[in-house]
Amino acid sequence: MTWEQTVNERLVNDAVLVPIDGRSNTVRAAYRPEARGVWPQMVVWLPRGSARRYGPVDSAFREAFGVRAPEGRVPLLLHPQPPAAHRHLAAAFGRQTLREVWATPTASYRSVLAWRRGRAPVVLKLSMGAVIGRIRRALREVQVARGVLMSRLFDLIPPTDRERLGIDWFSETAGVVETSSRHGWLLRRLPDTMTGNGARSLVPVFSLISRRGARPPLLVDLIRRAGLSPEEFVIERLVKPYVRALSYLLLEQGIQVEGHAQNVLVETSQEGELTGRFVLRDLSDTSINIALRLVRRLPFPVLPPRFLPESAPFPLASIVADYHSNFARRWLYRAYDTVERYGLWGFVWPINTSLARFFGSYDVDRVEDTYLVLWQQAVIRSLGFEPMFRNGPKGLATDETLAYFLRRVDWRSLGAVAATRLPDAAEPVLVERRARRRPGLSYERLDSAWGALYLSEGLPAFFHPAF
Repeated sequence: MTWEQTVNERLVNDAVLVPIDGRSNTVRAAYRPEARGVWPQMVVWLPRGSARRYGPVDSAFREAFGVRAPEGRVPLLLHPQPPAAHRHLAAAFGRQTLREVWATPTASYRSVLAWRRGRAPVVLKLSMGAVIGRIRRALREVQVARGVLMSRLFDLIPPTDRERLGIDWFSETAGVVETSSRHGWLLRRLPDTMTGNGARSLVPVFSLISRRGARPPLLVDLIRRAGLSPEEFVIERLVKPYVRALSYLLLEQGIQVEGHAQNVLVETSQEGELTGRFVLRDLSDTSINIALRLVRRLPFPVLPPRFLPESAPFPLASIVADYHSNFARRWLYRAYDTVERYGLWGFVWPINTSLARFFGSYDVDRVEDTYLVLWQQAVIRSLGFEPMFRNGPKGLATDETLAYFLRRVDWRSLGAVAATRLPDAAEPVLVERRARRRPGLSYERLDSAWGALYLSEGLPAFFHPAF
């Protein structure tokens, strides 16, 4: 938390990413991380009919805070700067202080560290009545649902792969949404590496590259101690393990993450050295490629009874794949977002920009070009096809290569059969473009536990969610 609250200089390539800084930030000074404020955590006990629960809310809440909800009530956790809808609910039903539960802000503003003495701390992602980066920061229901469902998908990653790749994450285990505005909160568990004996420290990448008052960033100190050139250190200690982990998620697991400098944390040893392990957060901003998971014969989570609400206002099985809503695009650029938007410009760019201030001859192009070559090699290994480099803007044709790969899949060998018709509730998959609906026996269908994938001329075209 010291890093989160005191070393959070913002380096954002605002040509492609919205800056989260003083240019668009209505968070009150007392609730910003730099103030290092601590406040009692407030709750509104809503009637069951006024809220929807995602995941094991009762047990997660009780385990985190030692509090059992009153009969027939659901906890709506409040940020001290809540949105108007939550203020109205607090006035209608009353607000209470959770006994001996305290909260303090992280650098992501609406995420707070919350704890009760004698229990492991958790992170609460709360709805705020504030604008940050030109976005109103109330936590929408689709984000709550996606975070809980994506956490179950992440849980299916084999432990041997987690250890081999050095990846971990903050699981978003449970959340609540009030039904009037459909805003709510999420509960995040700390990764195992931060609890128990031999716990390690985590440093957000934006803190790793930020000035520490008059002192240079921690990354500068690490480079100087290592005796390597800054480019060599960045490539070997940051870029290579980053590409190795995120290419596995994207190309082997079908999981797209927003791996920018705020969502990626690096683990450090007790001596302050990088261990090579990355920890990811904000699973509510991740998505899956359902078609690729079916090709890889990967399972979908089996959800226990009452894990999801019965009256959700959208198909729950498809929201983890419906990620075009952020940009309203006709084509899901999952690989573009992973490789370029959040990788090249949200992760590599701020590292390079920071180090160029302290190493006069720092070679930005060498690091960027190596990053893209590593991604190209990863695509060749996973898909068997070579994506071409792109110059304007600099990048890699990974989405096009994924589409090419999917067109050459033998879907019949995976169990695809001729479909009688396309259901009205089937949603476009947007692998290349929005497909036209056609009548009759125009599609093949491949069934899964979460729904049916409909194929048109060998390419995934529609998905019919099972729930």
